[in-house]
Amino acid sequence: MQSNISHYICKFELNNMAPMTVGVILDNMDDQWKTWSTIFLMSGSLTIFANILFLFFASAERQDFDYLKGEKKDQSLTNKQIRKIIITQMSRKRSIS
Repeated sequence: MQSNISHYICKFELNNMAPMTVGVILDNMDDQWKTWSTIFLMSGSLTIFANILFLFFASAERQDFDYLKGEKKDQSLTNKQIRKIIITQMSRKRSIS
């Protein structure tokens, strides 16, 4: 099993930060409609911001921290090998249909 830090960060945020933030907002505002609208807008804004960051900094290349202990970097598939696998699988699906 691989240990990716992003899993733990997301788990911490979803399990701890989100309920605390909602609780603080609900305790400090009187109007229920306005309160839940604020929570929805904050959630949507955070999601849009995270997606924009992802679009700017994302890469399709496998990163160094993703390799298992003892696994060599040259064991990953090249783009040419991936295309060959995809074409093979697509042709198999067509022949089955």
